[in-house]
Amino acid sequence: MEDVEPAFKLAAVHSNLGTWMERLDEQLTVEDARLAKSLLDLLSRQEKGRKRLLLEQHLGSMHVAPELIKDKATQLLKMLERDGYLLSESGVYAFRSPLLRTYWFNTRLQ
Repeated sequence: MEDVEPAFKLAAVHSNLGTWMERLDEQLTVEDARLAKSLLDLLSRQEKGRKRLLLEQHLGSMHVAPELIKDKATQLLKMLERDGYLLSESGVYAFRSPLLRTYWFNTRLQ
């Protein structure tokens, strides 16, 4: 058990998880990739995830037109779930993988 935490920290820094970021740029428009990364940035800050309403509010702060927020949230969150980034339970979205969440946070926000 003592080896797990150091191995996890090492993997979160040195793993080849960059392809998860690259895929967003390859699969989405520039604007959708920007929004998806912003949602993932927000979600990487909290292990337990965030409610959909908060994610919709975040999209509003990213200059998504108010009448488009719900549709854009649905589109992006479904894609991020389908592609294995996120899980949702009772309207709360969180990273599927703690390792990917830690990697994302360390790479994008630190």
